[in-house]
Amino acid sequence: MKLSNKDLDKISLQCYAIAVHHISMFYNPKMTGKNFTWEKFPEMLAEFCRNYSFLICENEKKKKAYEDHAYKTGLEIGKQSVKWMTED
Repeated sequence: MKLSNKDLDKISLQCYAIAVHHISMFYNPKMTGKNFTWEKFPEMLAEFCRNYSFLICENEKKKKAYEDHAYKTGLEIGKQSVKWMTED
């Protein structure tokens, strides 16, 4: 199903909010376990974005499209964030 620009904006906004929360949380070494690595962060963020997309999806017919777009958006945000944090 095709998503409107409004839908895409809602998904992006939610994904950025989720990303800010998780980046700030995981940036604190006390909040990460021994298995945490920033290399795994983009995939983890993408999963969080997909899993929380139901909170903003008002149309059950669009649920799969919301999940898919939230995953792609979260993955891209995660990759870009890790790149920025690891640049010299």
